[in-house]
Amino acid sequence: MATAKSKTAKKPKAKKKPGPKASRVKAGRAKAGRAKAGPTKAGMSDDAILAKTGRTWAQWVKTLDELGARALSHTELAHTVASKFKLPGWWAQGVTVGYERMTGKRALHQSNGGFVANVSKTMTASAKKLFGILDDEKARKALLKKAVNFSTRTPAKTLRFAWTDTERVIIAFYEKAKDKAQIVVQHEKLAHADDVQKAKKFWQDVVARIEKIATR
Repeated sequence: MATAKSKTAKKPKAKKKPGPKASRVKAGRAKAGRAKAGPTKAGMSDDAILAKTGRTWAQWVKTLDELGARALSHTELAHTVASKFKLPGWWAQGVTVGYERMTGKRALHQSNGGFVANVSKTMTASAKKLFGILDDEKARKALLKKAVNFSTRTPAKTLRFAWTDTERVIIAFYEKAKDKAQIVVQHEKLAHADDVQKAKKFWQDVVARIEKIATR
């Protein structure tokens, strides 16, 4: 009588655990996916604020709400953030402004004196050369389509001037490397949020023309 051959049940293959490299790649992809979302309503990404302060925006909102921050003025809140959480001035202001935006106390691009438009660009030219273009009265008038008088003039560093009776402009120049510098424009005290994009478009055009002059 034939004996049936016994079949040995095959054990399922154990899944290989990802090595350190694979884990880093996966984590990197996850982080990249978050970064694609860009700045939050606070004006800065979660990754950036977490890296510098140890908290995400949701955590900051929860923490500061527990301290009664919604009832504090901007100055009171900035002081609280700096002193209680031991953050340097710039990051204390960043957390304060971000919190105010997240909770509806402040609109994006809004500062204490109105709204602000910022434009910056790094160019293949020295700070001295970029400064010189705007320091020349004839070239400046052609670029800005109006005459302005400097209230502050620090060669190769800073220009400050009134744009209107209420609006102010600061243009800063930062040396990055040999024959490479960054120009940063800050147009302050704009009356309305809608003015921000108009001002940004204007200064982007001005900066582009400065670059064209500096690199020709």
